[in-house]
Amino acid sequence: MAKTIQRGKEKGNKHSIIILAEGVMRGNELAAQLAEIDNYHARVTVLGHVQRGGSPSAKDRVLASKFGARAVEVLQNGQSGMFLGLVNNAVKVQKIEETLASESHHPKLSLYQLNQEISN
Repeated sequence: MAKTIQRGKEKGNKHSIIILAEGVMRGNELAAQLAEIDNYHARVTVLGHVQRGGSPSAKDRVLASKFGARAVEVLQNGQSGMFLGLVNNAVKVQKIEETLASESHHPKLSLYQLNQEISN
């Protein structure tokens, strides 16, 4: 890999992108190894964090734990087809059909329209 990066530098490339599969090694480990080989500077980005909007904050982690715990309770009670939402900082559970039919849930765009809007 270092040889490939070096060949690119010789051709005038200022940057390289390396995609590292999960389970091979941590990105920081690879960056450290590249720095040892030829003092390459590597910036590690976890794609999953970027896709989700960045690294989770403490509040994100607590909220995810609350949703996860409540979802387990719902399933243990034999319920399915439920929607979990946050209302006044409390996790509320409601049937999906009721959620979609409620007055407070009226999407202004259909999913097709939304897709068209964000694709342009």
